Amino acid sequence: MWITTAAGPRVRTSGWHTVSEERRHEEELRLPLWSEPLGLAAVKALVEHPALEGDWDDIDQNALRTLGVIHVCRAHRRKAEGGKSAGVLVPLP
Repeated sequence: MWITTAAGPRVRTSGWHTVSEERRHEEELRLPLWSEPLGLAAVKALVEHPALEGDWDDIDQNALRTLGVIHVCRAHRRKAEGGKSAGVLVPLP
């Protein structure tokens, strides 16, 4: 269900969005929650929907509600000092 593709030299995976954070860019995972049962294709379309793209403060919350989204779970990675993994996911408000 999660699609990973190349976007120039970068890898892009469904649900991950680039956001501006004090003159640098960070990756943020955004997974929408909805109230109605959905099939696999609809879930994929919702996770990849352009309404979730951009800086969080600029997201049109009404557009998300129109799509049936009741909440968006957000997280970013926090790397452990000296760690070799991409880091653990830390929830965002």
